[in-house]
Order: sequence, then structure tokens, then C-alpha cells
Amino acid sequence: MAIMRYYFSWGIILSFPAVFGLFSLFFKNWLLLKRIVSIAFLGILVSAPYLYNIYLAAKNPLYKESAIRTGIFYGRELFLNKFLILALLIFLTVSFLVIYRRKKEAPHNFFKEKWWLVCLAMITCGFIALNQQLLTGQTVWPYHFVQYTIPLSITAIFVALYNLSLYGGIFKKTWIAISFVAIAGSLSFGTYTQTMAYKNNFEIYKERQKYAEVFRWINKNAKKDCVILTPERLFLTKALTIYTKCDTYLSDFASFVIPTERLWHNYLVYLRLIGIGTEEIDKYVEEKNGDILVYLYAAEPMAKPEFLIKNKKISLKMADDYKEFLKKDFLEELKKYKADYFIVERNNGKETISFDKTPLLYSSGNFLIFSLK
Repeated sequence: MAIMRYYFSWGIILSFPAVFGLFSLFFKNWLLLKRIVSIAFLGILVSAPYLYNIYLAAKNPLYKESAIRTGIFYGRELFLNKFLILALLIFLTVSFLVIYRRKKEAPHNFFKEKWWLVCLAMITCGFIALNQQLLTGQTVWPYHFVQYTIPLSITAIFVALYNLSLYGGIFKKTWIAISFVAIAGSLSFGTYTQTMAYKNNFEIYKERQKYAEVFRWINKNAKKDCVILTPERLFLTKALTIYTKCDTYLSDFASFVIPTERLWHNYLVYLRLIGIGTEEIDKYVEEKNGDILVYLYAAEPMAKPEFLIKNKKISLKMADDYKEFLKKDFLEELKKYKADYFIVERNNGKETISFDKTPLLYSSGNFLIFSLK
């Protein structure tokens, strides 16, 4: 139960001991309770170094701002997942039918049956994981929990339906029909999505092969930890850190622990690189309000549309600052932070800035590489 892993994995996993702990107390199953307490103790013990690192990180002045960018939400908002609610209704309906049939045959304690308790736990744990912030006051991008709650809910439904099918007749026929539809649907949908993914993305990835020449040049000529500036945010700024030994000056994925003033500077640089002028900046910030706020604050504006409206003044300030930024020497502004090379992509359908006063190190039909050192 150590938590040095994906948050959403152990978020779900931790909810199971909580649910089964309540079950063991309710049914006075002291052996199960003892085992759960032992697992929890060992989990905390093994995770102690990680928990200590979290404590140290939380003391850092940048922690709260970085945590919000990463996806931590503060508050006690209730999250209701439609699929979980549907799964619970189906499970309760099937459980009622099973109870009804068994009462007619033989009395027994239905609610202590292991399959029923496990299925109930799988659905209940989904609600707990999605809504633990009601107690803790914070959660991490809860939308990802559906990756676990939906499969667990489907499993619970099918286990319940199987137990109902044991009574034969219409129940067994229904079970067979549902199983057939589910298997056929899963195979068909899986085949369709993979086929469409290949069809829709083939040309995109084929086009990206041209960047290989840039990576080859950098790996051959640049020193380790060099910093590269490029306006291409869709692929190149991310790929540079993967395929080379260098870092990137601008990046959508390096914002979590960067001070806001650096991100602000980066966006001003980006606007300059894509050729936004004084006359265009006001219209740009109005249309790209969301892009600016996501660049600065990451997760929160993506999850909360009201954040974009409430903080529109930030984009307006960006426009004012950019007008002042255009009056300054661009190369000198770049030197506020380390920058070794500038990559320009040719024929990309948009004018990009080039540095006439800096040495040209590489030229091809696709790219230009300038030295900024």
C-alpha cells in the first residue's frame, strides 16, 4: 500500500481498506479488521520517506502555486459521476432480485457473501476516491479517477449479473446476451479506435520525421544542458528534451516549479517569436485568453471555465506589458535567462523572427539554427 506511485492508483487502493474496515466493524469480523490495520501500518511505514518529502515540499514557498498548476484543487466540492450512479442502481437492482430469489429457496445471510461485499466495495470506493476532498479539502485532478472507477463498476455489475444468472431461465439468457454484446462491443470499439488513431495520425507523425535532422545536429554539436529557443510549442519544444541532451527555453510542460515571472517572460517571448505586433496584441489576448491563463496556471483554468472569465484582466495586463516589451532590445531580453540556440522552421505558413546579427550554424530546406551565445 506504499504511495510512491500514481496518485489515482493509490487513491483508489486506499479507499478499499477504509470500506472493508467499516464492513469488518459492522459485521464484527475482527480478523479482517486486524489484517486491514496491519496493512495500513506497513503501508505508512514503507511510505514514510515519501510522506516526509511531501512535508518538506509543502513548506516550500512555491508549493501551493506549483501544486495548483499540477492539478491540485482546494475546496470541498461534491463530485457525482453519472456512470457510478448508474452502476450503483444496476447493482442494487440485481442484488434485490438475487435476494428475492434466494428468500423463496432458503434463508441465509445474503449481505455477508464475499462477492456481494467486494462488488459493493468496488462501487463505493469510486464515490470515496472522487469525493475524499469533502474531508481533506483538496484533491488532484479528479477527472482521472474514471480510469479506475468505470472498470471497477463494470466488474461489479458483471459479477452481480453472473450470480443472478445462476438461477437459470430468463436470468441466464439475459446474462449470455449481455456478455455477448459486451465482448463484441469491446472488440469492435477497440478495433475501430486503433484503426482511426492510425488513420488520423499517420500523416502527422510522418511529417514529424523531418525533425530528425535537428536532433542529429544538436546531439552532434551542442554541449550537454544547452538551452534551445523555438516558437514551435506543439511538438518541438517537448521533443527536444526527449531526443537531445539539451533543455528548452519555452515549454508548456515545464511550468510546475517555475516562478510566475519566468512564465510571464516566456509568454512575452513567444508572442514576439510568432510575430504579434502592437496593433494585433489586443485582439490576440481577447481571443487567446484561455491559452494565456492555461500557460500561466495550467490545471485550474482547464477545469474551471469561470476562472477564465474571472481572470480576464490578466490577459489585458499581458497586452500592456507586451507593448512595452516590443520597445526593448529582444536579444537583451532573451539574455535574462540562458539561451544557446534558436531554431527557425522554414515554410511553416507563418512568418517567424530571425536573428540577423547572430551566427547561422545550420541551414537546410526545413530549418535554420542560430547561435545565441
